[in-house]
Amino acid sequence: MQFPYHINEGTLDVFNNLLFDKSVNALSYKLNDGETAQVIISRDQLEAGETLEQSTERQLRTMARQMKQFVKHSQTPTTVGSKTWPGILVHSQFMNGNQPVHQVQIVAQNGETSLLIFTLSTHFPLSEKNISMWQEKVKNFEAN
Repeated sequence: MQFPYHINEGTLDVFNNLLFDKSVNALSYKLNDGETAQVIISRDQLEAGETLEQSTERQLRTMARQMKQFVKHSQTPTTVGSKTWPGILVHSQFMNGNQPVHQVQIVAQNGETSLLIFTLSTHFPLSEKNISMWQEKVKNFEAN
């Protein structure tokens, strides 16, 4: 048995025993000042018996171990999209080689164990206005 799997460029018939969609959407934007911003939308799963908060803390511990000079600036609860999924906004920074990376991630629980992660990433510090604009865009996400 197969079912259609849709991507921007078309549709592919895939087998129905698919365990989990771990696809990633990556968008690059050129900003007015010549800088670039990356938007990454990824999917993940909660581990058995894990809550959204526990998953976020686990991921932050992993980032602190793996990313040079990792700093978490803030972590606040939020909601995501038209279905008001529970979410957590994390503002952080770290070094990737010699490049600073500043990011805002919003982790949303969009099912019993499914997570949808919206990340805005830049090489320049994000202002409160940048963070608020990103949070507003994600809050306005139109879920299927």
